[in-house]
Amino acid sequence: MNRFLNTEDDFGSLKLTIQKFYRITGESNQRKGIVSDIQMKDFFTYAEVGERYDDFALAWDKIPTANFQKLNIFNIQALEKASADRMAKNAKYQLLLESAQWREQLDKEETITLNINKFNDLMKQRKIQIEKFKSLTKFENGLQFSMYQSEIEREKKDEAFKKKSEIWIKNLKKDLYLQEAMNIIADMSVKS
Repeated sequence: MNRFLNTEDDFGSLKLTIQKFYRITGESNQRKGIVSDIQMKDFFTYAEVGERYDDFALAWDKIPTANFQKLNIFNIQALEKASADRMAKNAKYQLLLESAQWREQLDKEETITLNINKFNDLMKQRKIQIEKFKSLTKFENGLQFSMYQSEIEREKKDEAFKKKSEIWIKNLKKDLYLQEAMNIIADMSVKS
């Protein structure tokens, strides 16, 4: 979308689905997406966002499975349990889930008091909650990132690409899930 707007901000992209994609299992990814082996809740877990809530999204369906043999190199249940145990002890992850539930509760509110005193009390409570969740914006996962040499060269010539790359890396450093993905990969290397 950026190429149609006179801005350095990243407005993402627009996608129009005109045909279905089927996985090797024969399942489409419409409305359900691709379900991870190791699942973690995120900020949108409790929100009604995504294709499955769109009135005119293509329906999920299944065609015959392709001929393939599933590899069982890793004990997925053990990896999933180790991850769940880590995330249960991860204060930032728990705070993120709390903030997601709080936001979902706000989204479902249909009324608000007109009594000024009650309204002011409600706003004070909300400010306290917002302050509590502010630490999530300051989170850094401690991971280091580098770019390919060709991207470094492109940054020298393309200011918009440079800005987008800086934002991308900044967001990667704040990604709690990327940190856990690295932990899972470490578990995989230990258990292989």
